[in-house]
Amino acid sequence: MVTITVCELPDFEAQSFETQFDALVEHTRSHDSDIVVLPEMPFSPWLAASKPSDSVDTAWADAEITHEQWQDKLDAFETTTVVYSRPATRDGRRVNEGVIRTHDQTRGVHLKHYLPDEPGFWEATWYEAGGQEFEPVACAGIKSGLLVCTDLWASNEIREYAQADVGLLINPRVTERRTTEKWLAGSQTMGVLAGAYLASSNRAGAADGVTFGGNGWVISPDGSVLARTDSDHPFATTEIDPDIAESAKSTYPRDALGRAGE
Repeated sequence: MVTITVCELPDFEAQSFETQFDALVEHTRSHDSDIVVLPEMPFSPWLAASKPSDSVDTAWADAEITHEQWQDKLDAFETTTVVYSRPATRDGRRVNEGVIRTHDQTRGVHLKHYLPDEPGFWEATWYEAGGQEFEPVACAGIKSGLLVCTDLWASNEIREYAQADVGLLINPRVTERRTTEKWLAGSQTMGVLAGAYLASSNRAGAADGVTFGGNGWVISPDGSVLARTDSDHPFATTEIDPDIAESAKSTYPRDALGRAGE
């Protein structure tokens, strides 16, 4: 069994951010969590809320710095594996990098590939698409696939994760309150498509004209909601069984989809 925690955290500039972060650390310790999922780019204001100005390089560099500065605070999670995304510059390109952090290593494992570009989410204007494969990674002993926010909707890649026997999809995100139920439905559908658990965390509150949706959740391979956060309960923890995900691969509809690809 693997114990996993999801959360909703306020915008980084909110006065309550550090208090909520400390409470999350305490929650994961008290529940002996193996994995904790943080929202997308949690340690800076949501840059994509507005189009970048002439100072885009400075704003991006500042966001990279704050994410780096918070690395020491992540040590408080001790042996819990932490999954999130961060702004990064790779080969001169600004990218949104999915990260897995253990007690002795921080590694970028995926670059966000599918980018919106619309009010409140000017991401394709701020940074570039990943342009890389969706490769399974080991995460606290379970084969996992990282999906940074909009990557959730990449059904072809999620089927590839299923064919690679991924047991857990991990989805750090920043999504709006008005689209919460659509994202929940998408999480349930993609979890079923992959025959995998799906864990997602989100930003909460509001900043720069965007009202974030909160609501982190854990979905089972059959689409059931196993855990879900809300404003009164911003952290949620549950156990997942990798054997159940493995068995799901040979049941409908995954078995029919697998045969179609042979």
